[in-house]
Amino acid sequence: MGGHGGRDLCLGADLLDPWTDAAPEAALQHPAISDILDPALDQLWFRTLFVAAWIALGLALVTRGRRD
Repeated sequence: MGGHGGRDLCLGADLLDPWTDAAPEAALQHPAISDILDPALDQLWFRTLFVAAWIALGLALVTRGRRD
């Protein structure tokens, strides 16, 4: 590799930028997952539930991988 991957990626992002700015209403119709979860994660009970589910899912994936 020529070592230009990061530069090429940035160049590609710059080329796509006009299309992302052209439709700001799309951000309202399709919000990012962080826009949805951040208000809920401000509550301690939901954050605790989310972390427990995240760990349980990770453990399930690890144990499933060991069986295969």
